Parts: sequence; C-alpha cells; structure tokens
Amino acid sequence: MSTKPKLSVWAILGPGLLLAATGVGGGDLATATFVGGLLGTTVLWAVALGAFMKFVVTEGLARWQLATGETLLEGVTRRLGPIVIWIFLPYFLLWSF
Repeated sequence: MSTKPKLSVWAILGPGLLLAATGVGGGDLATATFVGGLLGTTVLWAVALGAFMKFVVTEGLARWQLATGETLLEGVTRRLGPIVIWIFLPYFLLWSF
C-alpha cells in the first residue's frame, strides 16, 4: 500500500511566494519608501494586505494556467467573448506606458 508523501509548508507556498516576489520592481520600492516616509507605520497593514493579495492572485493564476493549459487572457476571451478585450484595452494600454 503506497502513501502520499506529506508536503511541507514551503513546498506548497514557496513557488507562489517566489513568483510574487519577482513582481516587485523599482517603482514599487520607490513608492513604498516615499509613502512610508510621509505616513510612517500608519499604513503598514496595507503592505501585509497587499502582499497577501498578490500571493493569492499569483497562486490562483498559476494554478489556472497549469490546470487548463491556457493563459488568463485566453480563458477570459474564450469564456466571456472578445468584447471583454476591447473593454479592457484602454486599461491595458494605459498601464503599459
């Protein structure tokens, strides 16, 4: 009789944490430093909340892509139709520059 090996917490959370950490760029660090200088530790809760939300979204998107073999954009287009792409196109273009 074979038993499944138990995964450690790091084996489960590690890939998502690493992927979330790669999304932190120079702009994030500069903004966080500026706001931290202005407000101090008053908004420190927002850092923890933002990191948690980023982890949850990144983990979910990774699971989606591994399970379906398609990207989020492909899945949204296939399920909601191409009109969604045209609705979000201005948003994508705005944040690309």
